[in-house]
Amino acid sequence: MQARAIRKYIRSSPRKMRPVVNLVRDKNVPEAIATLNFMPHEPCSVVEKTVMNAVHNLNDQNPDEYFDEDELEIQEIRVDEGQTYKR
Repeated sequence: MQARAIRKYIRSSPRKMRPVVNLVRDKNVPEAIATLNFMPHEPCSVVEKTVMNAVHNLNDQNPDEYFDEDELEIQEIRVDEGQTYKR
């Protein structure tokens, strides 16, 4: 099973978010959340909320099944460049 969560219009540059995302890739969900909680970087809270949103989306899509967070793994996570704001 796969879950998907998308965050848009985040006021942070992809250059700042990519190192945080690279640390979380290929980890299980509790380990990723623990890693993000103890990092002092600003984008960590955004990535944490997005990961938890994907977990909740998976549980909402399959109400008959129970998914333990320890068994879920982050296979793909990416940061793309969004629109730029004019000054």
